[in-house]
Amino acid sequence: MKRLFVNPRSGFSVALWATSFAFAASPATMQAAAFQNPQQPDSYSSSTPVPDPTPDPSDRSKTAVSDRAISQKIRQALAADKNLSPDARRVKILTQSGKVTLRGSVPSSSERSTIVSKAAGIAGQGNVTDKIEVTSSKQ
Repeated sequence: MKRLFVNPRSGFSVALWATSFAFAASPATMQAAAFQNPQQPDSYSSSTPVPDPTPDPSDRSKTAVSDRAISQKIRQALAADKNLSPDARRVKILTQSGKVTLRGSVPSSSERSTIVSKAAGIAGQGNVTDKIEVTSSKQ
């Protein structure tokens, strides 16, 4: 026994809606969706899922704070050394996950070695990458 309800405002039949919903969720359509051919992959990529390479946000913020602290300590050590040229004090200090990269140009190799040794004293000997260029001073 089927009842037909019609909403007088919209003229939409509730029985028609219920019938279409019942067809969409019928056992036959659910079985077809559940059955999967084992010869065909369920997606274009058949490889195992790759974990997200980004670290946990809580770890990232701790790392970022310590990286900023390392960069700041190196910058302060360079600013405190009055024997360094203004170019040497403007060397870029990039710190990521405790690893420091120094970039820029300085007028002498002695300034370069001074900067690298100060950075290594703060960040650790194996944690400094030197990409400082020595340029001859133009006179």
